[in-house]
Amino acid sequence: MANALSTQLSPSGFITGQIRRTDRNFLAWNLAALAVVLALCWISSTYYYYFFHGPLPADDNTLLSLARASDHRILVNYLEVKDHPLTPAGWTEVSTNNDVPYSRIPLFLMRVGDQWMLVMSKRADAGRDLMGSVYRVPKDVQAEVIPALERRNPQLRGRILPVLFNGEVAFKVSGYVGLALLVPAGLLVLFNVVRALSRTVSPDAARHPLVRRLKPFGDPMTVAAEIDREASDQSVRTVGTAVVTRSWVLRPMRFRLIVVRIEDIVWAYHQNTGGRNTAMLFTRDGKIRPVWLKKGTVDELLRLVAERAPWAFTGFDVQRLKTWSRGRQEVIAAADERRRSHPSMTRLS
Repeated sequence: MANALSTQLSPSGFITGQIRRTDRNFLAWNLAALAVVLALCWISSTYYYYFFHGPLPADDNTLLSLARASDHRILVNYLEVKDHPLTPAGWTEVSTNNDVPYSRIPLFLMRVGDQWMLVMSKRADAGRDLMGSVYRVPKDVQAEVIPALERRNPQLRGRILPVLFNGEVAFKVSGYVGLALLVPAGLLVLFNVVRALSRTVSPDAARHPLVRRLKPFGDPMTVAAEIDREASDQSVRTVGTAVVTRSWVLRPMRFRLIVVRIEDIVWAYHQNTGGRNTAMLFTRDGKIRPVWLKKGTVDELLRLVAERAPWAFTGFDVQRLKTWSRGRQEVIAAADERRRSHPSMTRLS
């Protein structure tokens, strides 16, 4: 296939420039997204090691070494402890949402060497085969539960470890959620990077999405060449980030190009929503094409549209908007009637 960028469109033309700009943006953003996905994979690599290899058998020495470690991060350690009887501690960990309890998990004491470890478990017999994660005792438990236990049982003073074994943690749920998000996102981003690189290595304007979106106006390459010619004409006007030629309103966006044929415009007005200024362009195919600009440039764009399409209605009108919502043809027919009274279109020289 011939290289359409070089054989049918000017290398320095407007459309070619937009193709290169959108491709650069598309590649840069997807490379950044890929970097984020890879960073998340690296950050969660330890977790997924345990996720795929299952709980690691742990004895008293393992638990004591975890207690001595300075860093206890939840959901990193996925351990299995066998044959460690649990003794009720007389406390229940209550989780609430808007002060409404939704989870109650009893606390137990488990002997580890000559020390004791707090355990969260809904089953008193779970010590026969206990699976879960070890992390630092929460501040409220450290401040309230442990002192109370030591007061009631003086022999425990100084012997309760600063880590807690959570036998009810849904260790693998986070992993499944992460895989459900990361795998599709990673594949999509990688696909987009490959697609962006392929466009750079083997550019073909006729197959580019930006050019293909010109199909509603006729043969895409013919339309692209026409836009190129008009964009280099002396009558072209730059309005903020938009470009207005004799026949087209062109608004470059990060990954695409808004294209509106002036001949198709039947109504236009300035809309300000939440401080965002938009030229609302209603076209004869029944669509509304918003063009986002700064406040002053929106009014300038609408002035140029009014000069090039004098038959188009201008200004916001509630009744006309209701009519458009009910049946667009009535507004389009009214604009066509106005157009018949303007046999020659007004153009800027």
